[in-house]
Amino acid sequence: MEIVVVSANCGCKGKMIEKNKIIENINEVLEVLELEADIIDTNNFDDMIKYGLMTTPAVIIDGNVKFIGRVPKVEELKVEIEKIKNI
Repeated sequence: MEIVVVSANCGCKGKMIEKNKIIENINEVLEVLELEADIIDTNNFDDMIKYGLMTTPAVIIDGNVKFIGRVPKVEELKVEIEKIKNI
């Protein structure tokens, strides 16, 4: 499984905190579900275009945009990952 976290490239402390919280939440879900994933952290504008994003942060799971413009809660991430993994 590949999980991409797209964040802003503005150097804003708040955006950095959001990105770190998303990655923390993803890791918590992966640990609970005993799964592994490649987590890609990017702030590349080309990635925003690739996924059709107009705002960040965003979470893309296996190529599907799942969350945009907010930090998803652990339970929300868990539900989406379980759907993809058919758990």
